[in-house]
Amino acid sequence: MKTLTRKEEEAVLREVKKEALVKCEDFVKAYTECCTGRYISVVWKCRSHLTAMNDCLLPLYVLSYFFEYGMQLKMP
Repeated sequence: MKTLTRKEEEAVLREVKKEALVKCEDFVKAYTECCTGRYISVVWKCRSHLTAMNDCLLPLYVLSYFFEYGMQLKMP
């Protein structure tokens, strides 16, 4: 199995983040709107939004997905 160089890893991570934010845009937007104008209360008032956002984002950041995506980019 080929490994990625540090530069390739960073490029793949940027692409994965970009793709994740597009796929989870509604959750990120809902969490951001909930946080607007709050300081300490954001911890308990926006917990459900944070959980929903993380449930959407975390599967996209799993290492197996990250490396699978990276290897797809490396294939000719």
